[in-house]
Amino acid sequence: EKEDVSVVTNYQEIFSNVEIPKINVVYKMSKKAFKNIEEIILRFGLTTLINANFGPTSEFKEELMEKELITGMGTSIDFEENDIVVITISCETKYPQEIINMIKENMQNLDITKERLNRRIKVNVAQYITSFDDIEYINSYIQSEIITFKKIHNDVFDTFKNIDIDTIKSILKHINTDNVAVMVQLPQKKTNS
Repeated sequence: EKEDVSVVTNYQEIFSNVEIPKINVVYKMSKKAFKNIEEIILRFGLTTLINANFGPTSEFKEELMEKELITGMGTSIDFEENDIVVITISCETKYPQEIINMIKENMQNLDITKERLNRRIKVNVAQYITSFDDIEYINSYIQSEIITFKKIHNDVFDTFKNIDIDTIKSILKHINTDNVAVMVQLPQKKTNS
């Protein structure tokens, strides 16, 4: 059975044992929207694009860190078994609403230059190589490959070589940011005992 791409809850706040609020902005879209793009290319292309816009060396994250608006930011891209792609941008911030709006605006304006794409691909290849030092990561990677693709891709370098600016532009054209869910984890309210 195919899952509906619409989100059930657009916004939710929960209170938990955190000192600084945490936010997750989650975009859900159909994999079928990315017509004629092989899944492995789509996975690597989306990861490269999202990291270029929200990742550790992105201008967006650096600006938020410099202005002390966030203490950290992370991203993930998940391909669900039911043809759903989930993009998650997470961060810790004392300014949840402001940052949520900024993330949404940045998602509406995703972009990458050819130079930045080539640099990101080199970084991704380097990270892939060094990841083999972490046995737990490799175990997880192998399991994920088998579950997702029913095989292990041993042509990662060739796959990255096949991602060019035209491929990224094609991916960009099909990203739909309409189905978004936001979860804000807030500190528990102090009670006087």
